[in-house]
Amino acid sequence: MAITNFNTSNQTFRKLVGNGLVYRVPMFQRDYSWTEREWEDLWQDIVAMLEPGGEEGHYMEYLVLQSNDERNYDIIDGQQRITTLSRLILAILSNLHRLVALKIEPEDNNIKRKYLFLNRAALRLQNG
Repeated sequence: MAITNFNTSNQTFRKLVGNGLVYRVPMFQRDYSWTEREWEDLWQDIVAMLEPGGEEGHYMEYLVLQSNDERNYDIIDGQQRITTLSRLILAILSNLHRLVALKIEPEDNNIKRKYLFLNRAALRLQNG
């Protein structure tokens, strides 16, 4: 019988993607299938966190990763959530870039864009 090591930990999304690791969705995983309903649920959770007295964090459920090294991980479970959050971050980055180009609060929006971009740079989801 093969010995399998399990490492469990609670991480924030920022710690998960702001760590220089590479995440890949293996080919055997199902296609992206979130609908407007799942997006709306996630969005309402995010909005609730931003409200005064709102939750300090959002429980994303489990993320199951598999790796043969300390840097590259296959997403075995949770790829829908990670993909959705990645798409959301990319949309925000795109909008901030547009606002800077339109000279709408360019200094503030450029700072926000750079901050998000640096954190997003760690999130390199690849389709395998």
